[in-house]
Parts: sequence; structure tokens; C-alpha cells
Amino acid sequence: MTDLISTASAAIQLVTRLREINKNIANAEFNNALADLSIELANLKIHVADLLEENDLLKRKLEQKDSSSVSFKGFAYFKSDGEGPFCPGCYDTAGKLIRLAKSAATFNVFGSHSCPSCKQHFSAA
Repeated sequence: MTDLISTASAAIQLVTRLREINKNIANAEFNNALADLSIELANLKIHVADLLEENDLLKRKLEQKDSSSVSFKGFAYFKSDGEGPFCPGCYDTAGKLIRLAKSAATFNVFGSHSCPSCKQHFSAA
């Protein structure tokens, strides 16, 4: 999205250059088209900025929703619908819901679950 803003800014700069060039041309139709282009580009820049702001707001709402529906039970985090377990280390440090993998019976000495991301082991006992 920020590329759109920089592209619109570059286009506005080009319009400014065209206005400088146009000082030598006495064509009313060209002047009107150039003015219309300037207005449309300014509107585009405003619209893109609004979209970026809305996108940021929606991302923050989604993060809040995800974090509010998670609770710590026993050894890990679980969603309110029972989905889980999720790694407490990854969630506490980075806010990421990383699903824990059940360890094979031969590796239960280290814990009943392990995180594929941070490699920590957890015991459901």
C-alpha cells in the first residue's frame, strides 16, 4: 500500500513538472486536463491513506480478538472453543499462536508436547 502512496506522490510531482512545461504552451484544453489529473491524483492519495489507516485498525482489532479468546490452562494456551494447545513461550514473547505437537511415547521423558517453532517441551501432567 505504501507503494501506492509513493506512486501517487511521484505522479503529482510529474504533474508539477508538466505545469512548468505548460507555461510555454497556451492550450486551454491541455490546462484543463492537467488540472483534472492533479485533482484525481490528490483524491487517490487521500483514498490510499484512508485504506492504510483502516487496514491498520482492522489488524489491531483482529489481534485483540485473537488474544482475548485465548486462556492459559494447565501447561499451554487454549482458544475459547477448545482449540489448542498453543505454545506459552511463543504466545507470551511474540503473540504467536503456535500449535504444540504431541511428542512420541519414546520422547515423553522430555514432555508430552513440543513446540515446532521454539523447540521447547511441555508436560500436560
